[in-house]
Amino acid sequence: MNYRFLNAVIHKKQDFDIVIEEAKMYDGIILIVDEIHRLNKDKQDILLPQLESGLIILIGMTTSNPYHAINPAIRSRCQLFELKDLK
Repeated sequence: MNYRFLNAVIHKKQDFDIVIEEAKMYDGIILIVDEIHRLNKDKQDILLPQLESGLIILIGMTTSNPYHAINPAIRSRCQLFELKDLK
């Protein structure tokens, strides 16, 4: 499956729009978003319908608590995993 890697801080809304168009062209895409806790509301709102339809599979990475930063509608469509150090 095709994938794209974006950073929520660096990339703009237009970059997310391009990924959505690619997802439509390829009939799905995996979107990996670093610093997802910094994803603003506009970017979250454009991703929501794509997540609902299954067009985009979202993998978000953050060191912050996603329950405080990520829209509840997006959280409810994702599975959250906490990774800990191997000791």
